[in-house]
Amino acid sequence: MGGDVGAGSRGGQGRALFDKTGAKIRSLDFLVPSLPLHTFPLRDRGAPGTVARDILGVSPFRVSARSLMSADGTNAMVIEPGALFDAPPGQFRFRRISLTTFQTAAPVTVSMPPHRITSTERDSILDDAARKYPRVEADYKRNARVPEHYPAYDQATLMGDNLLWITEYAIPNAWTMIDMSGRILVRMQFPRTFVPFAASRTQVWGTLKDRDDVQIIVRYRILSERQ
Repeated sequence: MGGDVGAGSRGGQGRALFDKTGAKIRSLDFLVPSLPLHTFPLRDRGAPGTVARDILGVSPFRVSARSLMSADGTNAMVIEPGALFDAPPGQFRFRRISLTTFQTAAPVTVSMPPHRITSTERDSILDDAARKYPRVEADYKRNARVPEHYPAYDQATLMGDNLLWITEYAIPNAWTMIDMSGRILVRMQFPRTFVPFAASRTQVWGTLKDRDDVQIIVRYRILSERQ
């Protein structure tokens, strides 16, 4: 595989930039400030006495900005869910940052189809999220705020050809390819166990589990929605 389809990203709050040898180059902390939307005090009744603890992001969905990095280490991106800037359902935005000049491009807004959360889905989302905090499960459910719509994206990664790939909470096994202008190029449905690790505009490589639960490497050709 050539470098033009090399992909992947190392990013996120508190992460660092690495070169091809794995050596740390510089911190990415400056890219993403800590932006929890909600905090609420909870009592951890499992600790000796009663200990107060804060759980950031009372929303069961991730509501903070995150950073992504290109495979060659020359560009980074800060991607922000719509909840951070009062956007309509289905919107998010990103800012591209050159790691050679440290220039930041203007924010680009992306509009995905909004997906409303049903009452049944809401209960399931709360149950799944509360299980992560078994000692304060009841308090979590009482204080959690489930939005009316799903956030615009769940997973996000920078691929080859300067493309942003995202998944949606409502359709977890579908990936959407977006260019740097914010234009949606194609939405693709993959097998449930498929995990992409490299892509260009025309092909994508990833891992997939076969019938025997053995992980294999596969390649798919990408067709535009007009084809």
